[in-house]
Amino acid sequence: EELLHQAVMTENFLKSYRFNNLSVGIASPLMLYFTGLIDKFKELHPSIRLSVREGPSMRLVEELLDFKLDVCLIGVLFPYNKRIRLYRIPTDEPLVFLASPEYPLPCDTPMKWIELSSHPLIIQPEGSASRAIVLHHFMKRGLEPVIGAEVDNIELAKELVRQQKGVALMFEPNVREEVARGGLRMIRVEDGEIKMGAIDVVINREVRQSPSTEAFLMTIKECFGDRVHEMPPQ
Repeated sequence: EELLHQAVMTENFLKSYRFNNLSVGIASPLMLYFTGLIDKFKELHPSIRLSVREGPSMRLVEELLDFKLDVCLIGVLFPYNKRIRLYRIPTDEPLVFLASPEYPLPCDTPMKWIELSSHPLIIQPEGSASRAIVLHHFMKRGLEPVIGAEVDNIELAKELVRQQKGVALMFEPNVREEVARGGLRMIRVEDGEIKMGAIDVVINREVRQSPSTEAFLMTIKECFGDRVHEMPPQ
């Protein structure tokens, strides 16, 4: 098993040099948020063949540790595997509850969590950081929400909200325009906002960084500046 593990590491490392490839995994709620980063990287490094995969945070980390991805951009990962190197980007962007303007929920006053728990909730599937965050908020209040749908696609989640299938939890930057146009409505909840808190940039500690990976990390640091800091290994 150890020999096979080392052989796979070597093969992927040599491929990254030979073909100048970079495989990046991005958590589904963060795809739109990182569009500018991806565009800038392509502009700065047109010779690197970039492939981007989206999915739940934990699934992407598993693929990273299986040497299928070079870098992951995910929600906060805790506790994290000692096999990974992690860079953290603090963010104040919130997670928000959304409903159709016609959905029967109050507009003027914040909802209580117990009231919200009786409405179908549209959230990310198992392994998603945003899912873990919101379920923790319900759990610490002794509540169990009704899961109406588990959706790994942002646009599909928005469409289910428009069809009044329930209330969705979304990363606020992904829905800013729709809310401004009146196509979707934010639902205020008592006890303040739900914060994403930070975004984690994850690479495999067991693999030597290729030039493509180093170039991608440098682009992240150029985009986010001093906010990017490496987390100590656990």
